[in-house]
Amino acid sequence: MPYLITHDLSVTLPDGRVLFEPISITFEHGPIGLVGDNGTGKSLLLPLLAGQTLPSPQGIHYSGHVQRDGDIAYLSQHITAPKTQTLAEVLGIAEQLQALAAIQAGSIDPTHYERVNDDWDIAERYQEILTQLGINAALSAPLHVLSGGQLTLLSLYRVFHSQAHIVLLDEPSNHLDRAARHKLVSWIENYPGLVITVSHDQQLLRHMRAIYALTPQGIAKYTGNYDEFVRTQRQEQEALIAKRTHLNKQHKQVLRQQQQSAEKAQKRESKGKQLRKKSSQAKSILDGQKESAQDAKSRAKTQFSQQLKRYQKRLDALDTQLPENNPTLYMHHSEPMKRRRLIRATQCQLPFGYTEPLDWSVYAGEHWLLRGRNGAGKSTLLRTLMGHHAPVSGSIDVVGDCVYLDQHFSLLEPKQTLLSCLRHHSDLSESDARTCLASLGLRGDRVYQTVDSLSGGEKMKVAMLAVAHQHAQPLLLLDEPDNHLDISAKHALVDALNHYQGAYILVSHDDAFIDALHLTHQWELGYHAANSLLSDR
Repeated sequence: MPYLITHDLSVTLPDGRVLFEPISITFEHGPIGLVGDNGTGKSLLLPLLAGQTLPSPQGIHYSGHVQRDGDIAYLSQHITAPKTQTLAEVLGIAEQLQALAAIQAGSIDPTHYERVNDDWDIAERYQEILTQLGINAALSAPLHVLSGGQLTLLSLYRVFHSQAHIVLLDEPSNHLDRAARHKLVSWIENYPGLVITVSHDQQLLRHMRAIYALTPQGIAKYTGNYDEFVRTQRQEQEALIAKRTHLNKQHKQVLRQQQQSAEKAQKRESKGKQLRKKSSQAKSILDGQKESAQDAKSRAKTQFSQQLKRYQKRLDALDTQLPENNPTLYMHHSEPMKRRRLIRATQCQLPFGYTEPLDWSVYAGEHWLLRGRNGAGKSTLLRTLMGHHAPVSGSIDVVGDCVYLDQHFSLLEPKQTLLSCLRHHSDLSESDARTCLASLGLRGDRVYQTVDSLSGGEKMKVAMLAVAHQHAQPLLLLDEPDNHLDISAKHALVDALNHYQGAYILVSHDDAFIDALHLTHQWELGYHAANSLLSDR
């Protein structure tokens, strides 16, 4: 049976901050979910488990080692395959197809026959696989014809059919539509080897047999799926809070005892002074009594001080185990805008995806959900609204300012500091910008980190802050902003969007996230039909 064993594994960032205490744990029975808040180091831990080298130019160091039993297939949350690469190359069959084409053209070269290896229907078989994956493209097509979800699904297919003993997945459900998520769940549940999945997707995590939670204090294992993990963690936190309350009472009691002891000593000292003035006893005896009293006072002070230090140390240790306050996304609020049309599409045909002409209007204050299968053209529509694409026919008019938050954080400049980036995209003062960043857990000198040093979830949080504090209330175009975000950050984003007085158009595949939003309109964008429905909420 394949396994991974870590021995005192730890990661240190360039600023000297240790991401998590040394980890010594065994991963064996799966499927396993790996969870943790944004920035805890999950996406750095996975490549270490896979045997990959961390990006040393960024000054990230690690200690310890990993013991592996079995071949490993690893899929990063950022797929870096060149856009000019073909689908056949991604699937690993390009050389076989080239050899087959050469034979069909009349080649008798033995190497071509060896590469084909009697697999004469390979092209038809893999073309059918693409169809089953919902990808309507030829094997020779370049990757840039695929949507983000289609590229993710194709990469997942290759990983799960690699015959690796161990599969490591970093947020694999990002960008996937509902049908693709069902495929992912099926592949994970039926895989014969060990599967470790980093995810914030509650639906996906409900199909895990164990949850490993990563925190700065290390890693803890919880048997069962995500719901059982949440119940157990809630019980643990309630126990910690009760223990902290009890310790805090004892700490205050020692403080009171210290105060009472000091008051008694003060009274004894005052009384001793009066007795020395009136007493006829020898001065040496009185001085001895005074010295003895001072020694007792000093011992009591030392004893109380040591007690208080012990209690404070235990309280501090408990505080590190309790979760921080949930992050908050402070969005720009003002009075609702007068009803006016912001978008008007007239017989507009998109360059990719949806093939029928669109007739569509969006008005101020409306909150739209844009749904559709991977490849339907959702991101294409948002980019067309921004002027990045031109319609094939018809027209699309946008009135007023738009802010586009895409799936790749293009709004952010990688080498800018967090503080300068946020101020660049808003009218916030330095103090207010620091307060906003602190609400996300980015405090102190962390505001001087560059954007490219953040995890995917932290980048999305900063990008949402930048979007939320524009000078006016622009039309927000949000392309899967819930991707990469941990659970508490998703709740914060829901609250922010529900209070936003301006208009937004949102793309998302997360049903739990969608259900929590106060949407006014939903639109299913498909290849053959589209509906614009007023929400019943």
